[in-house]
Formats: sequence, C-alpha cells, structure tokens
Amino acid sequence: MMGIGSTTFAPNINVTRAMFVTILYRMENEPNVDISIIPFTEVESGSYYEKAVAWTNENGIIKGVSETEFAPNDTITREQMAAIIYRYAIFKGLDISTVNDTSYADSADISDYAKEAVAFCTENGIMNGVGSGQFAPKSFATRANIAAVIERVMKILK
Repeated sequence: MMGIGSTTFAPNINVTRAMFVTILYRMENEPNVDISIIPFTEVESGSYYEKAVAWTNENGIIKGVSETEFAPNDTITREQMAAIIYRYAIFKGLDISTVNDTSYADSADISDYAKEAVAFCTENGIMNGVGSGQFAPKSFATRANIAAVIERVMKILK
C-alpha cells in the first residue's frame, strides 16, 4: 500500500473497490495484462486502476456489480472484500475448504455470494468480527482495516 501523499497514510479513509484491486495487483508485481478484455464500461482508460481491474477480472478474482459495471469508485464493503480475498486465495491455489460456520449475530445480513468467503476469511484469521459478535458485512473498510487484512493474507501466502 502507498500513502495518499508523501507523508500521509490516512488510516481512517474508506477504500474504494478500485483501490483494493490495485493493492492485489501490486502484490503480484503488476503483471502484464490485456486491458482490451475489460468488460466494465465505466473503467476509465489510463486510470491508475485500469490494469488492476483487467488482471483481477481475467483471473476470476473480481466480479462486477453487474455484467458491465465494476463500480470502481464505490467504497468497498467488508463482504465484498471477503469475496475478493476468497477468490484471490483460489487464484493462489490455497485450500479454501471451510466448515461454513461464521456464527456471527448478523450472519443473516451476509449476502449469499459472500457467505463462503466470510467463513474462509474468519476461519483463517484474515477477517474478524467488529464487536458485539457481528461481522458487519455492509460496513465499509478503511485503509487501516485493509492494511491489517493484507498483512494477514501475506502471512497465509508464505
């Protein structure tokens, strides 16, 4: 992760979907990618995240909010982050089997697409609850949250 300036990390700023996939792309040393394959119409040509979106899409790590929209400037939710990490783990060849028991007080609020991902992230210590036994799937992730999660992902990858 880079700061938002030469001396500022801004830990409490929310992270966008584009920012998050860019972090993963950088973790992979920014591999070459064919940007012409991006199916999302609102991904700006030449943007800082364009190659990251192309790479994560090509490798099955991301899905759009629709078939043609990625929503790069939307703030990433905790359940979206879990789903992307889960797909990244699959890409990296990790064992993704889980018992699928999250036991969070707000488990019913976790979207179906993210349930396995949340279980994987919880069982592997990548993501934890936010207090009162809740996962808070629709809450936004800050730069500090993301930094902690990425550090835990890096430990698992070693």
